[in-house]
Amino acid sequence: MHYPSREGFPSQGGKTLTRSEKSVILCRTLRRADCGLRIVDFQWDEGNVLHLELGHGITPEEAEEVFAHKPLFRKTKKKHYVAFGPTGAGRYLTVVFEWKARGIVRVITGWDMKRSEIQYDQRQRR
Repeated sequence: MHYPSREGFPSQGGKTLTRSEKSVILCRTLRRADCGLRIVDFQWDEGNVLHLELGHGITPEEAEEVFAHKPLFRKTKKKHYVAFGPTGAGRYLTVVFEWKARGIVRVITGWDMKRSEIQYDQRQRR
């Protein structure tokens, strides 16, 4: 996957996820009517990449890794979704995203999970 380049971007050698790793079924905590949604790809541009990296210290690769490690999903009041889960390195992140047409996910924001979010995640996985 190609990410917009920008001078001053922190660089990390994260691996690019395969299409099968991106194809995650969102059924864990979503209502039954929402089941069967599949993530086909991620939509990245300078706006969301800069916001994540410079504002929250999260690379696009880390955000995508959350989706590859059996995240917990919730729906927000604003019709967005939230994914809770670890990265490949074990960093626990909360990632807010928008569901676009044809399985495209646009990450809006993200942050390191707070203690209460980690506890919620652990309770839901039991």
